[in-house]
Amino acid sequence: MREERMQSFKLFALFIQVHLSFLITQASAGEETTKPPASEIAVYGGLSWLAKHQSEGGVWKGSRFIERCSPDKCNGQAETGDENLALTGIAILAFQGRGITYKRGPGAYKKCAKETIKFLNDRQKQAGRYPEGSERLLYTHAICTLAVCEAFGLSGKSKLIEPMARGAVSHLLASQNADGGWGLEGKSNVVWTAWASIALKAGMICEIEVPEKDIVKALDWLTFVTDAGTGKAGYTSKNDQIPLPKGSRKNNFGRLVAITPLTRYWAE
Repeated sequence: MREERMQSFKLFALFIQVHLSFLITQASAGEETTKPPASEIAVYGGLSWLAKHQSEGGVWKGSRFIERCSPDKCNGQAETGDENLALTGIAILAFQGRGITYKRGPGAYKKCAKETIKFLNDRQKQAGRYPEGSERLLYTHAICTLAVCEAFGLSGKSKLIEPMARGAVSHLLASQNADGGWGLEGKSNVVWTAWASIALKAGMICEIEVPEKDIVKALDWLTFVTDAGTGKAGYTSKNDQIPLPKGSRKNNFGRLVAITPLTRYWAE
């Protein structure tokens, strides 16, 4: 359980980094300069690395991406491959954050997007569900929902992607807990709720039926776990944290503080 929670936070952090990099690039676009801004170079450098390390079949593999390295081997591979679907959702979000879809973009990047959409279509189960290792990890489904909803909107509401996006949104709505959040066995947590809220907002923007009251309930739950005086957010309540490895002296309150306002920014 501890590894699941830490991995879910890392994935959310990566999503934030990619999208903020794009926002910085956009903010710099109007500046007079004789060379691309550093943020633009960094974004395309990251996309280039992702494209080179995509495995056959449109998937990115946390523990086996080094098979694509040439000539030197990269480091940082995961100890388990159970997060491949979530990582693939994160990776395609990076391309889509730059406006790249299976319909448009530089050739190699467009090919990545096309293969990933096929992979996500093949992996989607009945009732729109995306499984991952332990099928209890709903944040994987939320990540994939966000990815296919963005792809649906960016592709001009492609008929290919529409059933994927609608099915994924439907399953996410059906999985919402009574308290308005999302989490394992009815116990909502900040990270899963953040991913789900942003994914549903993406669906709403694409004109997929999402009751506004369900997003409001999710944001109300985030308010419930946030201390009004300090701004600190807990993981499942005001006072708890994402569990850390035994012996660690750090805490996660600062990290959780960042998640809640960013979720409000995207979901409200």
